[in-house]
Amino acid sequence: MTQWASAMRRCAWLSALFCVLILSGLGWNAFASRASDPNPPTRVDDLVTRINLDPGNKQLLSDLRRQDDWLRSSYFRSVRFAQTGFVLLIIGVGSFLLFAKGADKLRAKPIQPDPTAPQRAVEDALASQRVVLSLGLGLGGVLALVATLSRHDTVAAYVDGKPLPQVTPVAPDKPQGLPTASIAAAAQTPTAVAATPTAVPISGAIPLGGTSLTQLPISTTVQPSQPVKPTPTGSTTAKVALADASGWVSFRGSKAGNAPKWTGPNDWDVPSGKGVLWKADVPLPGWNSPIVSGGKVFLSGADDKKREICAYELTTGKMVWRLAIPVLAGTASVKPSSDAGYAPSTMTTDGKRVFAAFVDGNVVCVSTDGKPVWGRKFGPLDNSYGFASSLLMSGGKLIVQMDQGSSPEQGKSKLYGLDPATGNSVWETARAVSASWSSPIGVQFNGKPAIVVVAAPGIALYDAATGAQIWHAEGLSGEIAASPAFGDGRFYIGQQGSVLIAVSAQDGKVLWNTSDPALPDISSLAFAGGLVFLNTSDGTASAIDGATGKIVWEKRLEKPSRASPIVVGDCVYLVGTDGVLRVFRVGRTFALVGQHRLGEAAQATPAFDGGRMIVRGEHHLICIGAK
Repeated sequence: MTQWASAMRRCAWLSALFCVLILSGLGWNAFASRASDPNPPTRVDDLVTRINLDPGNKQLLSDLRRQDDWLRSSYFRSVRFAQTGFVLLIIGVGSFLLFAKGADKLRAKPIQPDPTAPQRAVEDALASQRVVLSLGLGLGGVLALVATLSRHDTVAAYVDGKPLPQVTPVAPDKPQGLPTASIAAAAQTPTAVAATPTAVPISGAIPLGGTSLTQLPISTTVQPSQPVKPTPTGSTTAKVALADASGWVSFRGSKAGNAPKWTGPNDWDVPSGKGVLWKADVPLPGWNSPIVSGGKVFLSGADDKKREICAYELTTGKMVWRLAIPVLAGTASVKPSSDAGYAPSTMTTDGKRVFAAFVDGNVVCVSTDGKPVWGRKFGPLDNSYGFASSLLMSGGKLIVQMDQGSSPEQGKSKLYGLDPATGNSVWETARAVSASWSSPIGVQFNGKPAIVVVAAPGIALYDAATGAQIWHAEGLSGEIAASPAFGDGRFYIGQQGSVLIAVSAQDGKVLWNTSDPALPDISSLAFAGGLVFLNTSDGTASAIDGATGKIVWEKRLEKPSRASPIVVGDCVYLVGTDGVLRVFRVGRTFALVGQHRLGEAAQATPAFDGGRMIVRGEHHLICIGAK
């Protein structure tokens, strides 16, 4: 081989190495652009929301422009990189072919016998493969270019033809209206269930996992009651107060997160047995909270194969009955979120019967002594996680908040008032809201029972007797899971990805809104001492001034928490997923006053009755109290 042929051969290999490096860069650019963080456009939306609330804030405007510039520059930078890299790759492939061909032409013809014949054989074999190598490099470059230019992620959608987002200041004193409550043409027919006693009496402790039980029987359907058409009412001088029910009969009790006076011990610890009155097995999983009525504790549980309702003696923890609940005929299956499970909804009771709901929208009624009464299905459901709103008794009606659909315009959401004895609809009110997993709370409006419910785009108050909408207020967006708090004549509601708002309980006027605090994604709000208490799943607790919306304090706790905060006297109780209940003062500075171990993971909100606190852990129901 001549000197020139050797030089061209080296240039060919350098060209090949150049092509490999360019192709690697193109591949990384394509991967990075398509796997880019989807949050930047969300951050722009969040900035727009905050500017709407504070249009004179120059810093926020500067941040918005900076974020917008970064999004656009990063997008077009990746496109230019792909285009330039592809051109360089074509040049590199062409150079590789030219240098390799030139080396072949300049290579001297050997005189036989040729001592370099073995080396030449290898070179000839490589030469025969260079076309394949070149085609492979070129095809790889084409794929990387197409992958970059054809991206349809949130960044590309944001940049493609969109100018800098325009901001429109929100006028808090002019909330936009939800449609007036209306009634469906016909009520959904409930499925009647024979009231034959099939509960299995249980004595003594039962092993984790349970025993076989008799199934809830299903019989023929019955005709629904004729719904009452709601008539709108309203007042700007109304008197509003939380409902006053005895016991802990619904999610967070009748006071929306405020417990009755606590007379239990201040120093307790489950693993050591200190302050523990009893501890009972929970047969099936479920993060719904226990309820207390008539000297019994009730809870539901379910997995992908079975579902149950259990009753325990409040004083001893003895399981008095346990009833298997069938999936009602014709129910569409739902695959729940791992955060919610198959029994996310907290039960409620009217003192004679207990009511439970499951993730597929089945609602069932059982007498307090374990006899099945009726079952009703509300599916098929149209939401991402299945049904998770808790049930409520208000004005003698069983309230079911069935919010569905991806947008309010679909009109798939309804609020139901059921006859607790039969499951028939007394009234059904259509709601122009999207899917939510928030739970209703009961109040007294001018001395009459009413219900407060939340779903994007807002919060509304309904007459419990007729389903008529009394007032409404808009200002929320996204998927609402938190339930509201009430205090000082205001309702408070906030959700991660949206804002925290305060609404007048009298007429629904939005008093203030803010996106400054760390807002909850699952847990509900609590109110005490002029402060709104928030908790996020990542373990950030905060107190917000109820009159102004300003952050009073914010504290990063040691572990995450999905339970809702409960106000107990002058303290707030918060259960962490690590199985530790943390207690801090109701005050304008954060003061941790106690940490108590449950000995197992927990996500449910505690229930209170007199001097007892009942906490549901992953495997046990635990009662804390003074012995």
